Amino acid sequence: MPRNETNEMQYLNFLIQKWMPNNSKVQVDSHPRLSGIMDTINSTLAHGPKTRLPTPFYDKKGRDIIDKICVEEWFSGFQESNEYRKVGIGGLAGDIVARMVGSIEKSGNDGLLEIGGEDGALGTGRGGEKDIKFGMSGCHDTTLAALLASLGCFEGEKWPPYTSHIAFELFKEAQAERESIDGDRLDEPVTARAAHKQNQGRLSTFFGTGGKEKLSTEGVSRKSIDELTATERDKLSGHYVRIRYNDRPMVIPGCKLPGRHLHGDESFCTLEAFKVIVDKFTPKNWKEACLTNIDGPAFPAFPAEIERAGPAIVGGSQEQGNEQVRWPCNRILLADDDTIRVYDVNDTKWSALIERAASNFGRIADVAFGHNPNEFLVFSDFGVKLTIWSLITCRGIEIRDPKYMVHCYSYRPRTGHMAILTRLAAQDNLMLLSPRNHELITSVELPTVDAQEVAWSPDGYWLAIRDAASSGNKVLVYTADGHLFKTYNGAGYAEDIGLGVKRLAWSPSNGILALGDYNDNVIILSKNTFSLAATFHHPSTILLPEMNIWQEQLNVSKSRTYAAAPQPASLPTSAALGKPNSPGHGISIMSFNGDGTLLATKDDSVPTTVWIWSLQSGRPVANLIHHSPVKQVAWHSQQSDLLLIHCAIPEPAVHLWKSTWDAPRIVTLPLERAGSRLEASWLQSPHSDSFNLMITSTHQYATARISKNGDLIPEVGNLDLGFRSVGTGAEDMFDEGNSLDLSPIKITHDDTMEVHDSYDDGNDSSGSSFEMGNEMIDDTFHYRRHIKAAG
Repeated sequence: MPRNETNEMQYLNFLIQKWMPNNSKVQVDSHPRLSGIMDTINSTLAHGPKTRLPTPFYDKKGRDIIDKICVEEWFSGFQESNEYRKVGIGGLAGDIVARMVGSIEKSGNDGLLEIGGEDGALGTGRGGEKDIKFGMSGCHDTTLAALLASLGCFEGEKWPPYTSHIAFELFKEAQAERESIDGDRLDEPVTARAAHKQNQGRLSTFFGTGGKEKLSTEGVSRKSIDELTATERDKLSGHYVRIRYNDRPMVIPGCKLPGRHLHGDESFCTLEAFKVIVDKFTPKNWKEACLTNIDGPAFPAFPAEIERAGPAIVGGSQEQGNEQVRWPCNRILLADDDTIRVYDVNDTKWSALIERAASNFGRIADVAFGHNPNEFLVFSDFGVKLTIWSLITCRGIEIRDPKYMVHCYSYRPRTGHMAILTRLAAQDNLMLLSPRNHELITSVELPTVDAQEVAWSPDGYWLAIRDAASSGNKVLVYTADGHLFKTYNGAGYAEDIGLGVKRLAWSPSNGILALGDYNDNVIILSKNTFSLAATFHHPSTILLPEMNIWQEQLNVSKSRTYAAAPQPASLPTSAALGKPNSPGHGISIMSFNGDGTLLATKDDSVPTTVWIWSLQSGRPVANLIHHSPVKQVAWHSQQSDLLLIHCAIPEPAVHLWKSTWDAPRIVTLPLERAGSRLEASWLQSPHSDSFNLMITSTHQYATARISKNGDLIPEVGNLDLGFRSVGTGAEDMFDEGNSLDLSPIKITHDDTMEVHDSYDDGNDSSGSSFEMGNEMIDDTFHYRRHIKAAG
């Protein structure tokens, strides 16, 4: 387990390992397990000094570490996976809601009322009591925490202490005081009824009604909210649910929005909103839900991505007019000058709406998804501020003075820690933010003139920062906890001073850092030491007999093919293409393949040419010359030697190169209305003997399946077996006869907090690690310090 290899676990072993069984370290899954050690500590504290363990077991820091790790081990799954919630606690949560709804409608057909009387009448207590108001059920501490975590209100809580309890309270609004609104919906919120503090008398507890009223034969308690008619939904209106954990009212994040709680008190969630939340993880058939994915792995490859479904589209964006469309895996983000909408492709009845997303700082300049589909970034006009909106907390975190015009942010792989560049009073700063709550961990003043880019390494151990070209070939490498490790300034010889670095890129597998400069060179820096390992120069004339040079040929019929080019070969320059004012120098594209053995590059001085370099030999293996400038390149995620090249041409043609082919391929997709704004991308393929790709315009998209030999497989009636062109013009986008019932989550611009880089958490920033949410940013050299201490 990853938690077994952290500084936290090293600290626990330092404290208490000598009391562990022989050859057994303190670990999450040790014997005894870490959770068993925690139970023993808590039990001895509850039973007096005669049962106490040795003093190190009660070390405050050690207990905090144990508590945090055990809470994460046992309960993080309820927050990260809907399947986990459904199988683990969904049945109990569904029963609680069903009893509430059954009490309201006097329905006993589900057998869910706590006490049933004779002949279908509502029940009485053992002593003949009527008007049953209270029921009690015993459970474990794990049940309490699982319920709270599934509802989203266990964030930051410790393991439930002894005698912990949860109260689910149902209230109804006095009939004389409430409006009866037929078909009241969450997407049409009722006007706020009254402030709780001023109108406590209007709410009365309501759980079971006494008397001899007959139960109805049909009920809605086990129907999902989507299955209810307007009349059935109206039965829930005027009722509120409050959860008290150890006598503390808890606020469910999904109930914070207007119309989902009693005005003036967010802890009183409307019963309808509460049922909507619980319905999402209430199993229809618990046994069938348990058997689902039974043959799958117990843990995903990356724990931070437990809930992420495989993307139908590997990535992309499309802009049209003032609107921008972005998608991660299964959500679409649509933004105009003032408003943001988010849609889910797997749930057409779900959406989110954020009005005035940039607050009072002008228009929205740019939007992007964050580390996960539940958060997104909004840059205001002129780069005044960045707002990180969360669909989980329904709040926004504001960061002032981001360096918006550059590549100013980067997310740490797997953990999601955010590194962002800001500039205040002519001083560049690097801020490190925790995942989920985005609290500031540390802020570092940078020795840069004008930092242009920040990027995490794929292993999460390093941060690379590129300075402006005016400072020369200056790149800073920081450790994960924000300490400067190395400054690269080029070769160090006066005659070699260049025009600066234009791009940087990390190899995804071997930790190599590539720098593309304005001198038409790619500089390769070695792993960990970041010293010069190789330089790839891009000459305008090529004479390399061992390398294949392919040149695009445009035939009379406008069909496109590749042909071998003779050497020496002169590459077409920007001036030769009739674009004397274009950016004429520098490496603008660098793309590593999946295993880090190949690198594709583009030099702006010869914009139609793609170079493919071998990192093993340090030499180019292929050169592809095209008729038009290259827009993008993309390596296939599974076939590491398969490259997609897309050029700035009006035809829907895609250029493909593979190391095992005798020649590159050019595939033209059947896109009827192509135009000039085309984008190409790979699609995931269920077949191992073919590849799927897609090309889009502002009006249409077309998909295609390509064989292993690079040939287009004809359509045979199925999207996966060939290609398909689909129009998405204005007449297709607004079909009133097929409109969807969308229930948006509305977020107002007032729900924001600010993150300042003057934040001080009271901790010494020179320590070995920074706690970020439920994760740690380790000191990159923690292993050296550990070895030294052991010696």
